[in-house]
Amino acid sequence: MELIFAKEILLHPKDSKTNITLPFIIESDFERLEVHFSYAPKELKDKALSLEYINVGMKKYAPGDYRLGYKNSDEYLPVLSLITLSLDSPIGYIGCVHRHNPDQTHILSEKFSSPGFINQKPIKGTWQAVVNVHAVVTENCTCQIEVFGFGESEVLL
Repeated sequence: MELIFAKEILLHPKDSKTNITLPFIIESDFERLEVHFSYAPKELKDKALSLEYINVGMKKYAPGDYRLGYKNSDEYLPVLSLITLSLDSPIGYIGCVHRHNPDQTHILSEKFSSPGFINQKPIKGTWQAVVNVHAVVTENCTCQIEVFGFGESEVLL
């Protein structure tokens, strides 16, 4: 196992609805990649601020009488951040994982890749991890990505 790439980025609410491209280079031949992706905190703990976010969203996306069939604001708690990951290889887009879990591991190989990614042998060249920042609801949020390469003799666990 070889660590190919590691990056930690600090995100804020102003980063919501943006994409952050993180290029990395694969210089050796590998049979598979493991991508570890995480972010924290996930949940906004401040109930008053959470309810404010919910009410602003309701006014914007469900105005007036349209909102009559909706639940009370506190039934939409907790308010959560959502950050997802996409990958590009030197030959193009490999896929994305729009999962709500804030701690994920994904596998990429020629014979098997995690759901959301196409099967592709990890080739040499410049790759890109794209952090899709849908919403950061906490004051700040730390996002980490690590990419590991595994050779032919290393067993897939």
